[in-house]
Amino acid sequence: MVLISKRDDKTILNRRWRLENLYKIRTEGKQLKPFVFNEIQEEMWKECEACNHQGISLIIDKYRKGGVTTFWSLYYLDDTLWNANTASAIIAHKKDDVQKIFKIVKLGYATCPKQLALDSGHIWTKPPANYDTKNELAFNIINSVIYVGIENRGDTLNNLHISEAAFIVKAEERISATLGTVPKNGRSNKTVESTANGIGGWFQETYAECEAGQGAYKAFFFGWWQKSTNVLEAPEGYKPSKEALEKAEAVKAMYGRVLTKEQLCWWDNVKKEQKRLMDQEFPTIAADSFLTSVYMVFDSDRVRKINTVPGKPYDVRILGQLQKYETWRATIFVEPKPDREYVMGVDPSEGVGGDNSVIEVIDTLTLEQVAEFVSNKIPPAQLAKVVDNLGTKYNTAIAVVERNNHGHLVLDRLKDTYGSIYMMQVLDEKTQKKTRKLGFLTNMKTRDNILDEFEDLVSEFSVKINSAILKSEMLTFITDETGKRIAKAGKTDDCIMAFSIGLKVARMPRTSFFIARLN
Repeated sequence: MVLISKRDDKTILNRRWRLENLYKIRTEGKQLKPFVFNEIQEEMWKECEACNHQGISLIIDKYRKGGVTTFWSLYYLDDTLWNANTASAIIAHKKDDVQKIFKIVKLGYATCPKQLALDSGHIWTKPPANYDTKNELAFNIINSVIYVGIENRGDTLNNLHISEAAFIVKAEERISATLGTVPKNGRSNKTVESTANGIGGWFQETYAECEAGQGAYKAFFFGWWQKSTNVLEAPEGYKPSKEALEKAEAVKAMYGRVLTKEQLCWWDNVKKEQKRLMDQEFPTIAADSFLTSVYMVFDSDRVRKINTVPGKPYDVRILGQLQKYETWRATIFVEPKPDREYVMGVDPSEGVGGDNSVIEVIDTLTLEQVAEFVSNKIPPAQLAKVVDNLGTKYNTAIAVVERNNHGHLVLDRLKDTYGSIYMMQVLDEKTQKKTRKLGFLTNMKTRDNILDEFEDLVSEFSVKINSAILKSEMLTFITDETGKRIAKAGKTDDCIMAFSIGLKVARMPRTSFFIARLN
């Protein structure tokens, strides 16, 4: 039994005192120490106090190993131990992390004294736990439970913490279902945290909404510079890198904090190890964290520096199937120049609300994106007319139409009306003779080739992108577990494919391919 002399019952009812005196954690130095708040945990505690410890609703973008999960694991353990009829759950993003997080909870419970006695005569007895194989502590005597898992078991929860939400597979489906088990009664608590994992997905989109004041959570960001131990003594003659100085300017502008030379030295040193993942693992500002991902195809630093422009609308009026005129809107970024040659990369779709049909117009001299058309509603026959109209505007630009699937119909309509269509030379499998075919065939080999070329040109700053739509696709274009480059779940890559096709032909010598002309 632990005796607390010269204290009254207010001590034991003080949640912060309990958290910092009753529970121990294992430090990075492999020591058992009382759970004393660090700078990040202090900020989260202040928010708990502001909410009077009920109705807490936070979404947290943070750096790696900031102690966020530890805080909420012990905070909810304490609430579960001290309040009857309480159900708490901590959701991990993968099975391996379930045990890691449960060890925090289990150690906190094990190191909590069995009894606490006050001079007033009051004695608190720690509820005995019923252990089982489900990574839970069930306190049957008070009808309370806390558990760690990769999904909610269906319980109605008073406390919910979701860890590394950005890395949860099928996040929108799983997280929405889990959040639905937390009553909206103003008393239950739900907290979500993660290291960022690129643009797109439930976590990034929800965080952005909340940061703009339009979401269901209060957004918190914790950067590497908020941890006091992230410093390194600067050697003699050390000069911060240009990038480190840019980070310091961003922190000063956004948060009013001046970073020290020791902090910048730490950043430069860790950047050598983390390389392109530095902004994901140790972000400086929230925007940085989402612009980096281990799975991103395009270099995040290069994409971040793309300055898009709104462009001007360009309407194409076409007589539709029901003898009614329809208007389809393209965007003009740069008006055509009389002496320039242009190429159009065209990626057709069915036009029924799924994938987009895209036309990307590229200046072959500067490799600048000068115009764009994007629609998931336009039928292939109508798309052919937009290609004709837009191509004619740009000096009868070479139309490079992907001929897979719906591209055949576009090409069939174009061949009798448009005088500049790219032809690919292919080997006929039956006759073993080379033949010319309209359009660009995308297969595994050509797809990798055009994407490699686009990726290289972006990294070299050799291509100029003006479209916000294309830039947004580049931020969510990833390499999946099989090594294939694809759009992130729920995102599109049609602009990327159209631009890559056009870019490939724009850089090819004119003697290396054929153009179908009108008779």
